[in-house]
Amino acid sequence: MVIISRIKNSMSDVKINGQTIYITAFIIYLVSAFLKTSMITPAYFSIHLLNYCAYLAIALLFLKLAFFTSYSFEQILFTGFVLLFFGLSWMKSSSPLAFYTGAFLVSASDIDFDEIIKTYFVVGLVMLVVVIALAELHVIKNLVYVRGDKIRESFGILYPTDFASHVFYLVLSYLYIKKGQIRTGSYIFIFLIGILIYVLTDARLDSVLIFLVIPVNLICSKYAFKDGGSGLSIADTIWPATGIFAYFAIFSTIFFKNESIFAILNRLISSRISLSHLGYMKYGIPLIGQRIKEHGWGGSSGYKNFNAGGGLHQYFMLDSSFVRLLLIYGVVVFISVIAVVAIMAYQATAMKDYVFVGILFLISLSCLIDQHMLEIAYNPFYIAAYSIFNRYIKTRKVGNTNE
Repeated sequence: MVIISRIKNSMSDVKINGQTIYITAFIIYLVSAFLKTSMITPAYFSIHLLNYCAYLAIALLFLKLAFFTSYSFEQILFTGFVLLFFGLSWMKSSSPLAFYTGAFLVSASDIDFDEIIKTYFVVGLVMLVVVIALAELHVIKNLVYVRGDKIRESFGILYPTDFASHVFYLVLSYLYIKKGQIRTGSYIFIFLIGILIYVLTDARLDSVLIFLVIPVNLICSKYAFKDGGSGLSIADTIWPATGIFAYFAIFSTIFFKNESIFAILNRLISSRISLSHLGYMKYGIPLIGQRIKEHGWGGSSGYKNFNAGGGLHQYFMLDSSFVRLLLIYGVVVFISVIAVVAIMAYQATAMKDYVFVGILFLISLSCLIDQHMLEIAYNPFYIAAYSIFNRYIKTRKVGNTNE
């Protein structure tokens, strides 16, 4: 009876508000989405069950939007636009990732983004450690791939590069939590993580990105939230990176030729540009979205196809997030996402939040080659748009008051 009484008292202390509902929805969705990226899913959970968990999370977000959120007229228009067109893209493409990201974005107008990232870091780190442990104990499969003389381990995740991406985004979330103020020991630890990722997974891009965290953070944290005079710093110039890289990805996809300068880059990045060009030629560019059939090497079926030398299905993946965004989700979603990220980066730059701008820069580099832009199990940073916007408005009001 004493235990029951204590539980009742602790439950009475829990306040049901917008933040509580949002974080609960975020945890439910993050866990279900993370499980989909691991070998736990085919062994112990059905995709249908995890989809229902995602639907529950979205239902909680709608509950928050309906009863725990106040809007301006502009916010109502923006929220309606995102839910409508991102929802139509889901219907046309059969991929809900853009809609899920959009729903979490528009529901976060009054949510402390620091709490979102702290939650992501804790849940993501625990999940990754559990998956690694289960793989090493042979409870789930550890898919091992051979490329040339390289042995590539997945450690319970669907593919080695996916494992490396999980680690990369966890490093970025740690950087954000610390606001870039990390010590020499942490830099050494990050460097060692990059080496381990390269040796164990041969994920070259994510290894390079983890290494780049160090110089990018050293530059960005130097100027963060400081009055550096009237001159521009390097950190002031990187906010357009997402738009520039998106333009480059789409331009190289459309105008790719085997004898062009893009052919050299294509060989360096494992034929990603030529595969994107193939997708463009076969499917074209939709306004709202379209379904594209892909066959990769990840997961149990992909692993069988890999070991069969591609005999079961010809390999075809749109790995670049920018290309996926345009070809799968359509022009409307593509322009919307790139515009939101660019505005977010500009506003963060105006507030001298250069550490966050540096994080967005590194994500944009990843999006050139990796496909995780809209997967919250990897990238939770794009749902910060409202948080950045609200801080930006408050900063401008304070600035106008002081003038």
